[in-house]
Amino acid sequence: MKAIILSVAFTMFAAFSGFAQTNQTHQEKTPEERATRQTEVLEKRLSLTPEQRSKVYQVNLKRAGAMEKFRSEDRGNKKERMEDRQKLMSKSDKDLEKILNDDQLKIYRDQKEKMKKNGNKGQEHKGNRHRKN
Repeated sequence: MKAIILSVAFTMFAAFSGFAQTNQTHQEKTPEERATRQTEVLEKRLSLTPEQRSKVYQVNLKRAGAMEKFRSEDRGNKKERMEDRQKLMSKSDKDLEKILNDDQLKIYRDQKEKMKKNGNKGQEHKGNRHRKN
């Protein structure tokens, strides 16, 4: 009988430990963390200069902060929210276009087009992009 109770207790402990670890790995990132990660990805793909990296980080931070605001607000219908997010992304792209040189811009656009065709599969910015509201 003691063996059964210990076995059940151990199983429950193992299950809750696994849940706690899973929960920790899926915590939402701050806008700063998201901007840092996005900037690192672009720096790697586009070979950004230190000056470009700083400017790209500011664009990414502004976008990540606005996206955080979108996530926290319960405003408008789904279509309106999507349109607002698309406007934000378009604005961010225009800001990046001012920072990148022609070669970098071509790579950036090619990557965006590739991601669009693949439906963002394999996207390096993983996280809460499929979060349901």
